[in-house]
Amino acid sequence: MTGTKPHLLFTYGQILCSLLQTTQPEQRSEGLNVDSIREIKYLQELSHPSIVGLLDVFSTKDETINMVIEYFPHGNLEQLIKDRGVAYGAADVKAWMGMLGRAVYFCHANFVLHRDIKPNNLLIAADGEVKLADFGLARSFADPYANMTPVVITLWYRPPELLFGARHYSGAVDVWSMGMVFAELLLRVPYAAAPSDQELAQLDTICDAVGTPAEDNWPGVSSLPNYVSMDKRSSRPQHDREAWHVLAALRRLHRTRKGVQLGLISTDSIPRD
Repeated sequence: MTGTKPHLLFTYGQILCSLLQTTQPEQRSEGLNVDSIREIKYLQELSHPSIVGLLDVFSTKDETINMVIEYFPHGNLEQLIKDRGVAYGAADVKAWMGMLGRAVYFCHANFVLHRDIKPNNLLIAADGEVKLADFGLARSFADPYANMTPVVITLWYRPPELLFGARHYSGAVDVWSMGMVFAELLLRVPYAAAPSDQELAQLDTICDAVGTPAEDNWPGVSSLPNYVSMDKRSSRPQHDREAWHVLAALRRLHRTRKGVQLGLISTDSIPRD
């Protein structure tokens, strides 16, 4: 979780919890970190079984801000993906994506963009439930005319409109990240990972993976602030047929520029088993 580090474990009622420090004593002269403020604000507002629960917030005499959250003994999905000693199948991926989809649906229904969905921010609870964490980059999108920064979402999971400098966007940015997480769960390697940390290299990698954004498949893309024309390429299936169709559906939903609550995914259509 942004700006935090595990401090100690203890019981909160009958729940085993983790204490996280959001502000270290040496940082107090700089004030409270903006990411920490966002984290606390949205975790207090969003209560859902598939979102990390904030149980308490308190400060100490040295002005350190501490967050009490549920303890996650099994780490996160990134660690699980990388651990080749752990085998999982289609049913597991289906369940995890269902949990993520319901969490994102709930965020969007409450006009909140997460803006940093990736396996590292999907924590695994003691009962196996996967929960969305790290709301340090989250923000409200209730005002459609408000400018927002395009410099959000970890590069490998960042959608092309942000790479093209879009200042107005919707829940579609989270949908793109969901698609990247889904593909990574299947492949056990990042799906569209550029060989460098340059945004142009990331765009090139996206074109190789899913095709080139252009006016014929994305009307208005050329009007984005940092748009650059890329060599025309088309996507090719790299997974089993059913998985490819699901990933393609997420890409189509992303191209509608809509969030989960306004698009094709609803809590009824997301598998719960």
